[in-house]
Amino acid sequence: TEKKGLYKTWLLKKGFEDLVKGIEYSLREAYIYVSIISKSSELKTDEDFKRIFTSIRTQALRMHIPNMIEKIEPHLAKPWSYKNQILSINKGRTCLVHRNGLVTEKDINDTINKALKLAWVKYKIFYEKDGKEIEIMGKGVIDLGTGTMVKIRREDNSISFKQGERITFNYRQFNEFIVTCNHFG
Repeated sequence: TEKKGLYKTWLLKKGFEDLVKGIEYSLREAYIYVSIISKSSELKTDEDFKRIFTSIRTQALRMHIPNMIEKIEPHLAKPWSYKNQILSINKGRTCLVHRNGLVTEKDINDTINKALKLAWVKYKIFYEKDGKEIEIMGKGVIDLGTGTMVKIRREDNSISFKQGERITFNYRQFNEFIVTCNHFG
């Protein structure tokens, strides 16, 4: 069982690393794009472009996700959806990678509850029957009856881990983290 637990932690760590790496690559490209656009008046020759591009790319390679979001967001027409979820997922990745998922004081992002709070978005697919929402999960055939509508709604979800606890969650939750990262992108 100890090996099983170590394997599960390793799997979560690798999964989160890949998710965050994808977000990081996307943000880096967006940062380069908005930075070049903001310096367009300085781009008079190919040499100017090469010099400015190289400088911006070097800056981008040194930046972390929170910094890139902070630099990109003023260039957007509206505030970024899923920003808080992505920042929390990045915190989770940091804890998993650097502390093997064991929450320490460095990981705390919920100061009121002194916990690492991971947030994500879930898309709930459901139908209503007798005034109650019934979530559709998994495979199988559901006889909804005539006139029953299947609905979908975005729900914010979170899970917290106190200092000294180890990050863990299930397959369904991990898939919801993936969906959150996809929608952020």
